[in-house]
Amino acid sequence: MSELQLRLDPAAGGLADQVAGELRTAIRSGRLAGGVRLPASRALARDLGTSRGVVVEAYQQLAAEGFVVARQGSGTQVAGVQQPPAAPGPAAPGPAVEHEVAYDLRGERPTSRPSLAGPGWPRSATS
Repeated sequence: MSELQLRLDPAAGGLADQVAGELRTAIRSGRLAGGVRLPASRALARDLGTSRGVVVEAYQQLAAEGFVVARQGSGTQVAGVQQPPAAPGPAAPGPAVEHEVAYDLRGERPTSRPSLAGPGWPRSATS
């Protein structure tokens, strides 16, 4: 993993979160491309001077988020990360609803009543 440097601050705590954050940033920025095999957890832990459990936890978090794929016997690889879909534009206004349908559960017959969103609401007491 010579082309990627991970910076950890042991005094800040949360080493697994730091490892996951550094790897997540590298994946998002393209420094780690899809299909790249990450170092074995033991090797990375040794290189970082931390426990294997820290690296395993970081890899598990990234796998849960979909950034990496871990397969027994094949190691951990960067997943093919897709760009998030574009945010939808503003929705076109739909037709105004004048009535809503409710069901009387005792007789299961539909009844209709004016909707609060319907035109002319509230109705006058004389109508």
